Amino acid sequence: MEELFTIGQTAEMFGLSVQALRYYSKIGLLTPRYTNPNSGYRYYSYEQFNIIDRIKHLQHLGLSLNEIHDIYASPNQISDLKKYLVIQKKKVTEEIDRLSQLSFDISEYEKYFSFDDNNDLSYIPYKVHRPTRHILQVSCIGKTREQRHIDLFRLRHSQEYKNLDVLRQFVLVLDWQDFKKHIITPLKMGLLVVGNIPSNCPDIMKLPARNSICFQGKILTDDWNGQFAIKIAQAHSCSGVVIASEYENSLSTFDNCIYEVEIQI
Repeated sequence: MEELFTIGQTAEMFGLSVQALRYYSKIGLLTPRYTNPNSGYRYYSYEQFNIIDRIKHLQHLGLSLNEIHDIYASPNQISDLKKYLVIQKKKVTEEIDRLSQLSFDISEYEKYFSFDDNNDLSYIPYKVHRPTRHILQVSCIGKTREQRHIDLFRLRHSQEYKNLDVLRQFVLVLDWQDFKKHIITPLKMGLLVVGNIPSNCPDIMKLPARNSICFQGKILTDDWNGQFAIKIAQAHSCSGVVIASEYENSLSTFDNCIYEVEIQI
């Protein structure tokens, strides 16, 4: 007679609970080799150990017990297993992509707080090349600061864009003629979009790849000076596009935020 192992011995061997093995039996996934009709004690054979080990491995790969049950109940076990593995691989790949994007978003948000309030070089211009970017934007023309923020929040959290991946960094498109006069007049306000860009979407504005003359400053206050950068940009034939990206230095007030101002050339 083949050697049998109690449910407790079997559970201990595989790092399972007794309740787990009982559940396998309840859903018809794995019935004990022998159940004592008098005591109700359950016993498992050596041949069943390979099945238990495979069940645990398939769970490790992400398959549910119901899926594993369907595989074992199928007349085409190997074929069905391969189908489930293909599906699971697709799910895992999508999750890897999601986590990779999330890691990128976290890194970018960390940079959002990286500008130094005490930087003595804040208004010294520097030249950078920006790649093509996109912003989910609303018009600022004829609106108060509060109105444009409310419009952007509504757009960002609308049904159409709730799954759009954006960086929580406010971007302003400024009027160049007013900017030359030290006046901040936002024409557009938006959030940088990362990942897939929806096609034919009027709410998403493309910022073409360009060289820019940049400086850092608290442009929503009177404490900023961009004249040096403006003169350099004019000397390099400014395109008339000014982009200001916000970098927070507080979690409660925003008037003193530092902006990186790009004067595109």
